[in-house]
Amino acid sequence: MPEERFAALPELPELPHWMILTGNLLIGLDALFFFVFYCTYLPQSWIGPVTGTGALIGALLSYAGLKLSDQRALIALHWTMRKWLAVLIVGALLATLTCIGYVNPCIVKAPPGAQILVDGKMVATVPTIVSDNPLDWLANKPERLHLRWDSHEIHIRKKWWVTGEWHDDSVGTVELQWTRPRHLFEKWTMEAQLVPLLRITSDSVLPADRTGFTPLANKSSFDEEWTAAVAGWDSGLQASLTATAAGTDETPLKPFVLRVEVRTKTDKSGMLAFAFFNLKGEMLRPFLPIPIRDVSDQSEIESARQRVFSALEDELQIKKLEFKGTLQRAVAATTVIQHVADMLPHDPSIAASVVSTTAALPKIAEQIRQSGTFSSEKLATQASLWNSAAVANEAVRLGYPDQAAQVATEISKVGEAAAATGRIETAKVAKSSLAQIIAAPAEGPRGAKIAEDLRASHERVASAIALANTQSSATKPRVYLHIGGESQRSSAAGIEAALQSAGFVVPGIQNVLGRAYIPDTAEVRYFVYPQSKTKADEILAILTKAGCKDGRSSYVKPSAQDVATSSDISTHFEVWFGKNSFGSQGRQ
Repeated sequence: MPEERFAALPELPELPHWMILTGNLLIGLDALFFFVFYCTYLPQSWIGPVTGTGALIGALLSYAGLKLSDQRALIALHWTMRKWLAVLIVGALLATLTCIGYVNPCIVKAPPGAQILVDGKMVATVPTIVSDNPLDWLANKPERLHLRWDSHEIHIRKKWWVTGEWHDDSVGTVELQWTRPRHLFEKWTMEAQLVPLLRITSDSVLPADRTGFTPLANKSSFDEEWTAAVAGWDSGLQASLTATAAGTDETPLKPFVLRVEVRTKTDKSGMLAFAFFNLKGEMLRPFLPIPIRDVSDQSEIESARQRVFSALEDELQIKKLEFKGTLQRAVAATTVIQHVADMLPHDPSIAASVVSTTAALPKIAEQIRQSGTFSSEKLATQASLWNSAAVANEAVRLGYPDQAAQVATEISKVGEAAAATGRIETAKVAKSSLAQIIAAPAEGPRGAKIAEDLRASHERVASAIALANTQSSATKPRVYLHIGGESQRSSAAGIEAALQSAGFVVPGIQNVLGRAYIPDTAEVRYFVYPQSKTKADEILAILTKAGCKDGRSSYVKPSAQDVATSSDISTHFEVWFGKNSFGSQGRQ
């Protein structure tokens, strides 16, 4: 009987009620911390042993519970100091481990809207943000993940975003360094290497037999305006997406291309079609066409751009995507200059502006001389020239003609350097900005000298431009031929001979099959608009006469690398033969 079994137990005092409640609470907290640690941070390899140990302890306690059926025996299990200490130590250990896991989560940094997959399972999506700055939508945001203390493979994905190697997802591994306790969580973080690599280009989007509309390429007077505008859209997009100056991108080829095509009717109404394509020429995502009331109306170009960029915002998940074009930059910069000018009469510190201007312009000139390109955007550089002229005029107005002449000298150096490296457009802007500097009335020898300095600066740039134009005209155009297979080589060789007879230099014929996108029809690509278009059309006429079918000339905005490696980008042309350029002979 139970009474006889526990008769020998000593009389024990009853425990206070608060002590019993405290003991139960401690045991409950221990169980809670164990549950959290077990389900969240406990390494997978430890789950088996820990589960087995817990089951064994539970079985022993159940067996003991069956034996201890007498109330008096239960009182015998009173709370000794040793039991208190054991419960406290276990609870403290579990609480410490849980807190360590909570304050040291796995940090995954990814752009807003990106999906995070851990070991093949989607565990989180980086929240979107509210910001007027598009760069905030491009920057990686930290996402806290509470993962088991194991090694995990993490994939980060976002539609239309790729890594530098053009992979669809950014992959990495996170783990704890158990052998280096001081650096335990050093590799418990990962940052996505994703960017929206895409370009905007003028190219065919719709089927050739689209009813009622004619490709604008057949109406050259309007096609040039839209082609140049689309090239400007691409520059603005790159500036917004990279937080750097447009036109400095070293990778002209991107995995995704937003093709833009304008088609029109006889009444000049039209439509703008655009869609995402990959490098193989496969359509990935078409957008709803944009109606155009009049393709010859300049305002329609800006309206179409706004709607295209709005669609890009939604598709790329980048809000407030701004267009950083020439006009917007110039207007913003002019506003700042005017604001400074309004303040100057109250605080005549024009010398500070002159020092800042004359410090910046020589750097630009030196960059042009050394590499033939700018670290800043060409368009932004042109805006800087206009702004510098505004500073010089303000210096004249406030009675600092010496400083105005100093700024003019630096502008002329930029113009000379630009002309010497073939940047005729920028050199002309320098010349025009110098013409805007109004010299103060010549009073005495000093005033006459300043006026002479301004005139000399203007003449130096004009001479540099004239010399550059002479040298450019003396340089023979170079035409690089690209074929889409060896079956086209014999036909291309005939065209090579025809081009050489017409005075063009043909460095060779390159087979790009499998290494680049082959267009459907032949393209003559030129890189300076509109100066090189006449030569491009002349090359196209030679191709057509030699039997090349359905060719067209197209403007391609050159990258900084193209400009740096070309002796004269205005005389650089590329012919890309299409899949059907020579009929069945050219097919693989």
